[in-house]
Amino acid sequence: MNIEKLFYAEDATKPTSTKPMALGVMQMMLPDVATRIVNRRFGLDGQEPMSTEQVALRYGLPVPMVKSILFGSITTISDMGLDLT
Repeated sequence: MNIEKLFYAEDATKPTSTKPMALGVMQMMLPDVATRIVNRRFGLDGQEPMSTEQVALRYGLPVPMVKSILFGSITTISDMGLDLT
């Protein structure tokens, strides 16, 4: 399975984003896959946030993997001393 193909169609940097700064910072700090998962989970692109289960279903990933990616992403952002809220 090529995980990059799963995320090709979704653009996490749409100009209509409600939090473009947060997305920009995440893209510099996190792998693309993690940015897309965090984006969809918390609705940083202006769309309705998805539950962890919905994100997992959308990308065909196990829920524990999505939770692990979210945890690691939030930990990385926190360790850098940033607050994206």
